[in-house]
Amino acid sequence: MSRRIPVVLFLALLLAFTAACTNKKVQNPLANVSSKQPDKVLYDRAMDAMKHNKFEVARMSLQTLINTYPDSEYLSRAKLSMADSWYAEGGSASLTQAEIEYKDYITFFPNTPEAAEAQFKIANIHYQQMEKSDRDYTHAMRAEEEYRQMILQFPDSKLVPEAKERLLEVQEVLAEREFEIGRFYYLRPSYPAAIARLKSVVDKYPLYSQADQALYLLGEMDEQAFGAMVAKLREGAEQSKLEQRQQGARDIVGQDFRARLIGRRLPVAKQIGWYIQYLADPYQAFGADTVHVIVLLR
Repeated sequence: MSRRIPVVLFLALLLAFTAACTNKKVQNPLANVSSKQPDKVLYDRAMDAMKHNKFEVARMSLQTLINTYPDSEYLSRAKLSMADSWYAEGGSASLTQAEIEYKDYITFFPNTPEAAEAQFKIANIHYQQMEKSDRDYTHAMRAEEEYRQMILQFPDSKLVPEAKERLLEVQEVLAEREFEIGRFYYLRPSYPAAIARLKSVVDKYPLYSQADQALYLLGEMDEQAFGAMVAKLREGAEQSKLEQRQQGARDIVGQDFRARLIGRRLPVAKQIGWYIQYLADPYQAFGADTVHVIVLLR
């Protein structure tokens, strides 16, 4: 009997110790997040699926998290990861959907640090699809617009320096396109169209690698345009003088011809030979018949 007492006491102490341990586990503050544990499981499952390029599986887990746990602390990351899954999947259709999801994220969570990341990736979507300067420039225009938006809306983001570098690359492509069109019109030549394009290059893209060449062509056209204007003014003045001389010769010829018809001569008829010599081309001025008459009169 005396041997059983220590055994009973030992069992009683062991039971008390076990009960004490169980209570501590229930009171653990970490246990309070047990109600949110399923959303974390869904999020982790989605991230694992994305690592293995199982994007559809990842999106199903993320969508379940979003719909089932609207107050989850992982909601923001889940919506961003939804966009990331489309972005990582690639392809025109997937990238279009990724842009929609990123814009949706910025709308709902504009003040989170990840909002700048979302805007940056929107710009990257068009940057990745940008073509050469002689091809369709739609994505280049969109990339420029989205990078500018990112820099203006999130100036304190750590992604701003990279966004500025890519913006310069995009603007180089756009400026190259404008420059080539301007040079085409310059060589044609169609100066008004060329000036419009090249001035656009200089004004909008001052850091373009061939901005100096654009300025040179503009200077050439200005110089030629000035020379053409002076030549035109001189030509107009000479034409006016020529017309006055031609009219004077016509008057003299007419007077002298009429005088011969009535049997009289006018002293002014002696000037006919001088006027004919003064004209550059009497055949062009009066026509062959008139010149023939003048020669006869002399």
